[in-house]
Amino acid sequence: MNLKLSKLKEELKNLKDENVTLRASNDNHVYINEKLNKALQKQIEGKNKKKTGSKTDNSKSGLEGTKDSNGGGFGGDISSIMIAPMDQE
Repeated sequence: MNLKLSKLKEELKNLKDENVTLRASNDNHVYINEKLNKALQKQIEGKNKKKTGSKTDNSKSGLEGTKDSNGGGFGGDISSIMIAPMDQE
């Protein structure tokens, strides 16, 4: 009886740990998705300004204005997005 109870407690602990990991993973996906949507929206706005003949400087709008550590543009590469660690409950 004690052995069975111990196994069930261990399984419950493992499931809780997995749940925390999955929540953190989901939160990271949401975070990345929000950042990518924001970058896409800026890019669309920049293209719309060009289409309307706006004389504003579009080089700093959208993804072209986002510089990486080498001075290059964002270019849709998500490897430069830093993901904040989740606090474990």
